[in-house]
Amino acid sequence: MKNKHRTDRFKKNQKVENILQLLDKNLRSVEKKLIREYTTSDYPTIFIFGCARSGTTLLHQYVSQNLKCIYPTNFISRFYYAPYLGGLYYKLFTDLDDRGELLGGPERDVDDFFSSDLGKTEGIHSPNEFWYFWRKHFPINNQRTIDRQKIDSQKAIFFRNSIFALQNLYDGPFIMKGMIANNCIDMLSELFPKAVFLFIRRDLFANAKSLYKARLDYFDTPKQWYSFYPKEKEVYQDLSPEEQVVRQVLDTNDQILQSLNMCNNKRTIKLDYEPFCKAPKTVLELLKNTDESIQVNADPVPSKFTIREKKGLEGQADTAIKSVIKNLET
Repeated sequence: MKNKHRTDRFKKNQKVENILQLLDKNLRSVEKKLIREYTTSDYPTIFIFGCARSGTTLLHQYVSQNLKCIYPTNFISRFYYAPYLGGLYYKLFTDLDDRGELLGGPERDVDDFFSSDLGKTEGIHSPNEFWYFWRKHFPINNQRTIDRQKIDSQKAIFFRNSIFALQNLYDGPFIMKGMIANNCIDMLSELFPKAVFLFIRRDLFANAKSLYKARLDYFDTPKQWYSFYPKEKEVYQDLSPEEQVVRQVLDTNDQILQSLNMCNNKRTIKLDYEPFCKAPKTVLELLKNTDESIQVNADPVPSKFTIREKKGLEGQADTAIKSVIKNLET
């Protein structure tokens, strides 16, 4: 999504980008040396899938908060070119900061931890979407997802070994969003034999409506596409914005299901957003039953999430989205 099309609060800071590129050039070689030996892991890597605005961020936050694990914090995300190195710094600045001279321990305010703005979170300990890390290692197609035909096997191994190194460092699974790989989950299954896949779905109208609102917030217009394309762009170019968001939800979920069907179903957990919000602890029990190495923290929090219905969209957008859904159902 081009920077010039974004609203001010979602625009990239070029000064930050310049520093990240400088660090990338100088630290990536260090990462390669450090992770060379980490070709296996005793723990699963947990990938989260779902359409944009379906609850993937909340699921990521909840699971990261309540498992003995590591995940891409906003701090570690600044080391997307060398995440193991970032993990070492993070551990040094938090877990091992016994005297409170740096960032202190990883304690965090639960309310702040579960806040987000279109997938963006606040605070060094909060989960990051980590798309920079994916794009560093995999080629991206016009649909903004991985171009599986052009995958470089050595870069894919570098990607895997960085994650395995972090899992070894923190003695637990690594949890991350995986929607950029909606079209090639089977590839991840081969790269990570112990992987667990979480797939969350949301009510069609609520999801489509939230996508439409995301377009307005992110671009200040409903005509710009938000997030990943499940099919070629040309499939959607002649549709109205209301038709596009409905098709985006349906096609994305179909794409994920087709990709998951090529994997080990015993390591796939399918969730619906509303039941998850009412009883989130269920997903922790499912994860523990899927892989015995997964450890759940005592007294998981919170016990439930309030489902807040978004306000009606301006104009006739609500009505138009409902009409599109009704036409598809008849």
